[in-house]
Amino acid sequence: MLRIDWLPLITALSFFNVAAQTDLPDVRIRGEKPLRPERPDKPDRRGKSAEMKEIVRDFRAKLTELHAECQDLKKQLKDATEEERAKLREELVANRETVNTLKEQFRDDVRELHESLKNHGGKVDDEAKAEAKATTNSGRSRE
Repeated sequence: MLRIDWLPLITALSFFNVAAQTDLPDVRIRGEKPLRPERPDKPDRRGKSAEMKEIVRDFRAKLTELHAECQDLKKQLKDATEEERAKLREELVANRETVNTLKEQFRDDVRELHESLKNHGGKVDDEAKAEAKATTNSGRSRE
């Protein structure tokens, strides 16, 4: 009588059955890289950072303008008479005060934008919670 070892036969048959049921990718040729799934689009990051860039750009433009005006006043100061020098010095002091005011305004704007960013995370969380609660309440009732 012929004795058959069933274990290797069943294992081989089950392997072919599993391989037939799954969608195995094609065997790649040596040296080829596997296909990668497409990356999702990046979210638009222009929100608050664009505002910050605009604040900085405006500040630098105004500061450059005031600095050029100050340099011009200093040049005029060299060839001026005593009365003109007094007026030019007053203008320089006013210019310096304007620069200080501009710096304070810049700091306040940056601080305000920073605070709005801190609060933004809480707002997003609150909106997500409200949406989840609305979705839960609109689901099945417990009656």
